[in-house]
Amino acid sequence: MGPANSSTANSLLTTIFTDDSEDTYWVTIHKGLEGDQVEVPLTPRMPYAQMEQILLTQMSADPTLSVILSADGQTIDSSAQLIECHQQGSLIFATLVVSVQKMPLPKVVEELQMPESEFRGHRHVLSRYPKGITYKDVANYLYKNKVLLTPSQAHGLFHQLLPKLSQLEEGRARSVCLRAQLIMTLHTFCLEPYAIWEADDGQDECVWYGMAYQGKNLGTDGRFCCPGQRAMQFHEKTPTAASSKHEDVSNLRGVLQARRLNSEKQFLDMLVPPVSHDFMALARPK
Repeated sequence: MGPANSSTANSLLTTIFTDDSEDTYWVTIHKGLEGDQVEVPLTPRMPYAQMEQILLTQMSADPTLSVILSADGQTIDSSAQLIECHQQGSLIFATLVVSVQKMPLPKVVEELQMPESEFRGHRHVLSRYPKGITYKDVANYLYKNKVLLTPSQAHGLFHQLLPKLSQLEEGRARSVCLRAQLIMTLHTFCLEPYAIWEADDGQDECVWYGMAYQGKNLGTDGRFCCPGQRAMQFHEKTPTAASSKHEDVSNLRGVLQARRLNSEKQFLDMLVPPVSHDFMALARPK
């Protein structure tokens, strides 16, 4: 890593001391496990983003990096929290990471993907669900346990859970059949929104064709059928072949950012679910 931009740092520091009306704290920040440390000035009314920028100019010249602060095992996300940790004498650590907003989408997916061993544990729990469950039971489990799926994992769960499922005939769920209810549920948590991992949606591919994220329909060009899937309206492609046309329609970057800040909180609240035939599977249960 190159040296930090000292002229930028000096410029940022100059703006801090133009207001003498409030106290300035000099906060010591430890750089990960390297043993180095820097001091940054902080006032109670200073925007946290401004403090982060000052810290970054002292730590690295790489514009793709962002910084995460933590103390006593907790992530710090506000100036008030940082001042409190400083006053309590807590050791404050900085970890440099690639900025989520500047990461290629495949890298975001890679970081969000859970280990296969962890997925097998969730699959085992779901396998013990009794017959008669509905798509809501599946959605509730995946949401509460913060499960995100690869297309192959979604496909496997689909065939495991379909024999157990009972169709709901209420509200907007009436507009889609049993297969479609389960597909919409699993695809809500899928890390590849453009992937078609089970072409037979029970409605002549109309559910896939009409699927949209915040009003944006993905169309037939950007979507791709996973290996082994055949569809009349969609073609088989590799994810990399179609990735140049892919947008972050389900807000995976927002999900990853929220998880980095605090993995204990429900970061799936940042997820944008798909809608098809006015049906949305995720109601974000309490």
